[in-house]
Amino acid sequence: MQQPCACNQWRSIACIAVATALLGVAFATNPLVPDNGAWVGVSIDWTTWASVNDYVQQAEFQPTSYTIFISVPLDVQDKGLLDNVVPQIAALGGMAIIVAQPTYGLSEITTAAAETFANIIAGYEEQGASMLIEFGHEMNGNWYAWGQQPSEYIKAFQTMSTAIAKYCCRSFMLWSVNSGGGYPYPNGTDIASYVSTSDFKLLDTNGDGSITMADDPYAPYYPGDDYVDWVGLSLYHFGTTFPYDQNVLPEAQKFTSTIFGTFKTSYVDYTTLPNFYEVYSAPNGTHKKPMAIPETGALWDLNQLTGAAPTELQVKTAWWQQVFNIGGDTTNALDLSVHMPNLRLVAWFDQKKEESSADNDMIDWRYSASSVIHDAFVAYIGTKDSNGNKYWNTLPQFISHIGKVTTTVTSSSGATETCLSSSSGSATNGTYADPLANIGASGATATAVMSVSSLIGAVLLCMLLL
Repeated sequence: MQQPCACNQWRSIACIAVATALLGVAFATNPLVPDNGAWVGVSIDWTTWASVNDYVQQAEFQPTSYTIFISVPLDVQDKGLLDNVVPQIAALGGMAIIVAQPTYGLSEITTAAAETFANIIAGYEEQGASMLIEFGHEMNGNWYAWGQQPSEYIKAFQTMSTAIAKYCCRSFMLWSVNSGGGYPYPNGTDIASYVSTSDFKLLDTNGDGSITMADDPYAPYYPGDDYVDWVGLSLYHFGTTFPYDQNVLPEAQKFTSTIFGTFKTSYVDYTTLPNFYEVYSAPNGTHKKPMAIPETGALWDLNQLTGAAPTELQVKTAWWQQVFNIGGDTTNALDLSVHMPNLRLVAWFDQKKEESSADNDMIDWRYSASSVIHDAFVAYIGTKDSNGNKYWNTLPQFISHIGKVTTTVTSSSGATETCLSSSSGSATNGTYADPLANIGASGATATAVMSVSSLIGAVLLCMLLL
């Protein structure tokens, strides 16, 4: 069993952070946060590709992260998938996003089960893997076994987070919801018929005796800042009307306005939604966590091909021009480097699959669906900002970043571990300030200043630790 990282080593790291602060260098709070801009990742079908290298060769760009969906507790098949894929990602120097799904029920996530899983994850760390553990994603929806059960979900998330923190030092917890548009996603079913009385009270955030889009679709499921390292939101472009299977262009600024709770058209009104970015990620917001879009893509329904406009290329291009825009505000898309500087990872869903939300039609979400679409996507994420800086970081930038945040830790038994510590925030491929270094300041470019009282307190803490 892998031992937790040695306390003395973490005390030393804490004191190094204090010393660095005294020198005026601001530390990020999470070592997987890029120094500048955001990571670009993908979610691929592991039954399609023989290896990660095969995917990279066809992609003609090197994604930072690869997503793997598994069930917890692990079964033999999913353990085999992890054993096959995670070492490949580690060998490339990339990051794995492990979507840990409590498929057998939240009650199965006991301390023992969580620690068993955490020890398996720690074993991959010994092979050089860096990971985000996305536990029970889209828990605010009703399409998974763990959905819309806030009390049990929070308990299970906290149990898993505690185990990961105990046994791992290169892995971090990602809490990721589904976009609140359409919440509570009833599809003709009364939520009161399957939600417990106590959970109903938690979900009825405005206290009006019913659960509708007027209620907060995110806050009842939040496990707490002590257990969450990253926050995320799944956000796709679907069709306009139920069953949402129309191949149509996305509305102007749909991506950001859905996140901000300002999206409104003649057929939907999402203006009752909270501003997810402002509450959970903005440097001057409530929780100040780095944000990911762990799943995104634009619907192309293979059952609805009529030959009429728009084309697949037009639909997908219009969406990624919103999801990855850093070229200034336009009528179609806001500049994310300005309006969402703490959005630090976007993973494109590069798969095709049947979607229940689209009448069980086969949907091709892939940017790699054709060479024309693929080439346009790769070219767009390579676009530099108005200052000529690279913003959407791929594998080379990740490898460089990890090299700067890697530290060797000695456990109480004398064994050594290669862990990740906080980033210095020094630029590697641009001039973007790390928003996490500016907590409490106004705007992404504000200067991080540590108050005298904070410095004194930090120094006293360091003295006590040593």
